Amino acid sequence: MKQIDQPKTKRIATLLISAIVFPVAGFYVAMDIEDTQSNPMAALMMWAAFCTFGLGTLYLVHRIANKQYGFKAIGVIAVFGVILFALSLGWIANSAWYNYYTFSDYVYPEYSVQQDDEFPNQFLFNGALETDSATTLIRRVMGADDVDWDRPIVLEINSDGGSPQEAIIMSEFISQYDIQVEIMGKCISACTLVLLSSDRRYVHPRAWIGFHASYMTLEDNNHSYDRPSLRFYDELLMRRLEEINATAGFRAKTKIQDAKGGFFPSYDLLTIEGIINQGSRRYLDESKAPSYL
Repeated sequence: MKQIDQPKTKRIATLLISAIVFPVAGFYVAMDIEDTQSNPMAALMMWAAFCTFGLGTLYLVHRIANKQYGFKAIGVIAVFGVILFALSLGWIANSAWYNYYTFSDYVYPEYSVQQDDEFPNQFLFNGALETDSATTLIRRVMGADDVDWDRPIVLEINSDGGSPQEAIIMSEFISQYDIQVEIMGKCISACTLVLLSSDRRYVHPRAWIGFHASYMTLEDNNHSYDRPSLRFYDELLMRRLEEINATAGFRAKTKIQDAKGGFFPSYDLLTIEGIINQGSRRYLDESKAPSYL
């Protein structure tokens, strides 16, 4: 019976543990890079480097075990490891290419803020008015490159609404910087305050503008319209409607308590009531549908 070489056995065990530790350590390093540097591509490269070291170590274990003891099972494991690494590398590389996070528990916002390539003074907010969306918009506009601050800033919005608090912050920013608001798709619920906060409002004839009373969703999925925290938003919306001389009948309809529907006035009515006061877009062609439609 062949005597087992204890030093080589310990070496194999150490290398085998290292082969397992390398990809695990790479995962946590990659997660830290995504969390602190917001760089999915760098995280991918670091994880791939650690996994490569791990696979190299596993192959070294295979060679030692095969040569010393004629044990070939580790080689099969190494082959499966290479296949698994190749498959996962393709998936993670695709995510990194589109700047998606793989290793951290980062939750992607349901909105985006973009600056137009041809007209630097034109911006697009597309998505929900959720937590931090207003501050993200403000940072993106104020920190944008090539903006001519002597010319009007235009914000195109496409949103189903969301947080009344975020709408208030966003509307104050639009009002203070005299930003023109344009709607090509839809502006519903809390988004309507953002639209009304501008003194220059363009709405495409086929766009949807939807009003309803602000509400909070309760734990039982019912809706509450009478929370004190909502009163400020409702009063702000009514005050803005009064400022643009919307009729009392129109203002009353915007208070409808219908979370799943609401009041969707026609283009002609929006024009009559003063919601629309711009006949054309500032920079972009209104006949060209945006990519999100």
